[in-house]
Amino acid sequence: MRVILLVLLLTADRSEAQKSEPALGGSGGGGFRGSDRYDFALVVPASTQECFWHFAHQSGNFYVDHMVQWGTGLVSDHRVRVRVLSPDDSLISSTQEVVGQIHFQTEATGFYQVCLGNQNQFGALRVFLNFGVVYGLEETDEHNQVNSTLLNMQVLLLLHCSTDAVLTQYRRSTDAVLMQY
Repeated sequence: MRVILLVLLLTADRSEAQKSEPALGGSGGGGFRGSDRYDFALVVPASTQECFWHFAHQSGNFYVDHMVQWGTGLVSDHRVRVRVLSPDDSLISSTQEVVGQIHFQTEATGFYQVCLGNQNQFGALRVFLNFGVVYGLEETDEHNQVNSTLLNMQVLLLLHCSTDAVLTQYRRSTDAVLMQY
């Protein structure tokens, strides 16, 4: 049974396989370059680097926003190192901040690499990451979008910190009341 399945897989016609990117010049794609965006949180373990590859066409506005949400273990530095490499592996931009952004106009079509590095030896960092490519926008529109994303991330961090402070105060007052009895 396994031999038959293996033979079928090896002899299958692969000419009908779909490409992950639409054809730009043919009838299938029509030249459309859709903008895309990804936002998620991930944990970068101690002394490691996490990398992502993102496809972009030439003349797109590529952006990367990041914010360190928290650290675990013996975290001495809450900054995360973010690097963006072009499809030919040359460094486009690099930053090492708690909250930061990188944005640039893509000059080549291909896979751009975004890497997050944690310099702490004994502690992990949780990082919120928002990145993508926008096509057909003027630079001022892109700046407004990136700045509003950063503002939203800072407001969420402020709400998280204030909620944590209120809960801490509540626990202290509850403990004080319990200790009176």
